[in-house]
Amino acid sequence: MPINYNTQIQPTNPYISGDSNALVSDSTTGNVSGGSYNQRRVANGKKAINGSAIMGGALALGGAALDAIDDDPGYGNVDVLKSATKYAAAGASAGPLGALAGFAVGGVVGKLEKDKWDENEKKVKDEEAYKRETDSLVKARMLEDQSFNQGMAGAKLGAYGVSDIDNFIKKNNG
Repeated sequence: MPINYNTQIQPTNPYISGDSNALVSDSTTGNVSGGSYNQRRVANGKKAINGSAIMGGALALGGAALDAIDDDPGYGNVDVLKSATKYAAAGASAGPLGALAGFAVGGVVGKLEKDKWDENEKKVKDEEAYKRETDSLVKARMLEDQSFNQGMAGAKLGAYGVSDIDNFIKKNNG
């Protein structure tokens, strides 16, 4: 096996993304070919496009669209998705993996908020049911007391008429 004695460091070209897709410039026409789209833009003197910023903007726009669609006053599944897109838009500044991580974190946060909302809604409904039940019981006792008071005043109306009480006492005392 022959030994390579060429130890000179070869200069690197930042515009070459690999041998198969090298950035090439034609000196006579000035046309640039090969490379990636951003590499060709930079070679032509333009700024590179920031894909992360575009992705973040698109996710923020998607979150705003979800907000416009959501007409549920509660915290539902659309709100979970809005939370996920909000966090994904924030994570997009770190690139696609950041957007993915932000979407995952936002989904978990949204789900936890939804569970908390559902728990509070259940508690409120239980309290309202208890209040209705208590109110109906109080109302029934109040009507019972009115009937008793009318009976004690000598009226024959109601469940506790005076004659009913006298009959009850006679039967039980002998």
